[in-house]
Amino acid sequence: MSSEAITTRTAKVWLRDDGIVQIAPFPNAYDMLEDAQANVAAGFKAGREQRHPLLVDIRPIKGIDREARAYYSGGSTAQMISAMALLVESPLSRILANFFIGLNKMPVPTRLFTSEAEAVAWLKGFSE
Repeated sequence: MSSEAITTRTAKVWLRDDGIVQIAPFPNAYDMLEDAQANVAAGFKAGREQRHPLLVDIRPIKGIDREARAYYSGGSTAQMISAMALLVESPLSRILANFFIGLNKMPVPTRLFTSEAEAVAWLKGFSE
């Protein structure tokens, strides 16, 4: 079931064997609107234009601008994903994730995790 990875300016995106689309941002990535649009399009393409749970490892990122946050929490993302798990580790990634979730009404169930295994187990409950 997995797909070939798609590389955008700020991340690598692919469909895992377990049916979860994963976005792995590059170290110190800072997403702007164009990056958010490219990452969502890559996720939709990697998921073969079907809805899948989404795992995003935000531990290495530097930030996401306001327009990108709004795009990520909008209708385009909801068409692509059934749920979203954000992997956090450092205080910075936790702050960014809480800021993202707190300021943007997410259109799908969204949770923070420090364990990839726990995030994957939770996401599997949203497979369509």
